[in-house]
Amino acid sequence: MGHTRAEFTLHRDSDLIECKVVKVLSSESVALDAGKSDGVKSNMIFYIYGYEVIREPQSSVEIETLEYVKARVKVSLVGRRVCVADTFNRLPSAKLSEFLSANAPKWHEDVKIGDQAKQHIERA
Repeated sequence: MGHTRAEFTLHRDSDLIECKVVKVLSSESVALDAGKSDGVKSNMIFYIYGYEVIREPQSSVEIETLEYVKARVKVSLVGRRVCVADTFNRLPSAKLSEFLSANAPKWHEDVKIGDQAKQHIERA
């Protein structure tokens, strides 16, 4: 029995590598806590995510937590347990930051240790 496209996509997504930023190396590079032992290879793409809690202004009751992409990075160096990834095409997440805050942070100030990163595969 064959798989439907939706089932195949769900299965593939479960195999994607998830990790965290363990060091901000520069304004363009980060170290992630995944390496060869986790299946990371050169040129893999990861999205680094941020989360913003949206609250009702008068009551401060949490309405929803938004997940947004802070940066897209491509792996340039792979160690056994850690990899280095560099920005290659920043997303306009500053627009969301401007919406949420009058003073939008720069990329290297916004991406921080502990941020979640997920492997991303371009789909046709």
